[in-house]
Amino acid sequence: MRGWGRAVAVLAGAVALAAPGLGIAASAPKLSAAEERFVHAYEALVPTLNSTSNAIVRAYDDASRYTDAQVAVVFGGLASRWTRVTRPLLALRAPAAESALWRSVTTRVPLVEADLAAIAKAGRTHSASLGRSAGASLERDFNGLGVAVRRLRRRLGLLR
Repeated sequence: MRGWGRAVAVLAGAVALAAPGLGIAASAPKLSAAEERFVHAYEALVPTLNSTSNAIVRAYDDASRYTDAQVAVVFGGLASRWTRVTRPLLALRAPAAESALWRSVTTRVPLVEADLAAIAKAGRTHSASLGRSAGASLERDFNGLGVAVRRLRRRLGLLR
C-alpha cells in the first residue's frame, strides 16, 4: 500500500492531541466537583489511549512496507483494539458545561474505528484505491479528534 508516508507527520502530530497527558495547569480554571470527577476518570484512560494512538501512527507509518495481508491483519487488529480501549471513554458523561465539547470528541471516535476497518478491508480486497481513500479519511478523522480533544483540554485546564 503505497502513498501512506506523506500523511504520517500530520497523523503523528494528532497523537499528542488525541491522547493528552496528565496534570492541571497552574492557571487552570476552577473546576466544579463534577468537572474534577470527569477529569479524574478521563485521565485514568489516557495511558491506554496514548498506547493505542501511538500504535495507529506506527502502523500508518509502516503501512507502505506491508503486504496486503499484513495491512488486513494489522489494521483489523487496531480497529478491534481501538473499539476496546475507547469503550470506557465513550461511557464517560461530561458535565453539562462541557457536553458540547465532549460530544465533538465522542462523535469522532467511531469514525476512526471505521477508517481502521476500511484500511483492513483494503488489504483483504487488494484495493489500493480503497486504501488511499481510507487512509485519507483516517488522517482527517484522527486529526479532527485531536482538535476536539485539544479544545476540551483547554477548557478543563489540562496540559501535556
